[in-house]
Amino acid sequence: MAKIKYTEERLKGSLRMGKLFLGLGLFFILLSFVYKDWEGISPLAIGVGEISAGIVMLFVYSYQKKKQYLSIQADEITKHGIFSKKIDLKDIIAIKEFAGDIKLKTERGEFVIDTQTIAPDSLEELKTILSRIIPQAEFKH
Repeated sequence: MAKIKYTEERLKGSLRMGKLFLGLGLFFILLSFVYKDWEGISPLAIGVGEISAGIVMLFVYSYQKKKQYLSIQADEITKHGIFSKKIDLKDIIAIKEFAGDIKLKTERGEFVIDTQTIAPDSLEELKTILSRIIPQAEFKH
């Protein structure tokens, strides 16, 4: 099984957002001790919301770090996310690279891979694997 990894910048961005939201949440919670009501808005409610968003972002970071962007097994490619998508390798009839995406075409539709979120070494590995599936596939280098 091959794992096609996210760029480090993408992972670090998710981690930074989680930390930022947690920090803002703590700030607003501390602010709620000074200002009980702030023009009809409770700083405590804002703080709880920010902390919740921070926790969600840290879960996103953890999930992305563990699962990565794609996993390729003997017979399928899986794009990991909230709603994972799978495609059988045997169903691929064409591969096209256009505008920073790789599109895997099947009889039923397209499976789009965003190459901007893939680490450079993993992108080369992906292109090598896809070239074995459809030898006439052309990739820009």
